Amino acid sequence: MNCNNTTVRRALVVEDDELTGWTVCRALADSGFEVRRANSVAEGKHEYKSGEYALVLSDYRLGDGTGIELAGMIRSMGGDCVIMMLTAEPSSIDTQDKESLRISHILRKPVDIAELRRLTKNIDVAVDAGTRKAGLYTVISMRGEVTVADVNAIRDVTGWVAMDASMVKGFSGEALDCIAELEQNLRAGGGRLCLVGLSEELSSVMLGFLDSNDIDTFETIEAAASSSRRLAGRTERQAVLGMNMIRSDRR
Repeated sequence: MNCNNTTVRRALVVEDDELTGWTVCRALADSGFEVRRANSVAEGKHEYKSGEYALVLSDYRLGDGTGIELAGMIRSMGGDCVIMMLTAEPSSIDTQDKESLRISHILRKPVDIAELRRLTKNIDVAVDAGTRKAGLYTVISMRGEVTVADVNAIRDVTGWVAMDASMVKGFSGEALDCIAELEQNLRAGGGRLCLVGLSEELSSVMLGFLDSNDIDTFETIEAAASSSRRLAGRTERQAVLGMNMIRSDRR
């Protein structure tokens, strides 16, 4: 099981140095996480496969490999947990690996506990990283700061796609460009793209982008599912905007 819905925030710490491991685990536990510890890449992979984690915090250099290997396995399984790396040499981690594996932060050793608590304060309970259906839409969850890598990870999805953005904090400019391209590709293939659950702040900031790219937004997944069953063309879509969509002010 990977990052599925759960009622507590769980963290996996992969660290072979006893003092660092103990210190980090204690800090996360004090911050409200249920923490498990592994001492190697092999143990980390085994523990991840048998748990449900919102956060994986791994040392970069371990006795049997690197934290990058662990991150690669998590992403290959569709895991959407927050991943952070610990290292005494931040420059040793390749920028491309950091971006492609969506490693959110690299913490320098010795670990600054105040910084660790700040970075993990707003990590939510793990959410399902898999896709699910809602009407004609395939729903894909996004979270945190959405990057190019996040959007590229769903490029193979076809048809009608709904991005659940209820846990999104923001989008990079490059990510927005990729979303616009994805929307065009989906429409060319007879599908479409919508965003669900955007905060009022993000909706306001992204007003021009959404309108210029004709990307629909919905308050809930249920609203998207209901509308998708009736939207065969632009005329029908406009007819139900007032009932189900947040976009009425943009027309």
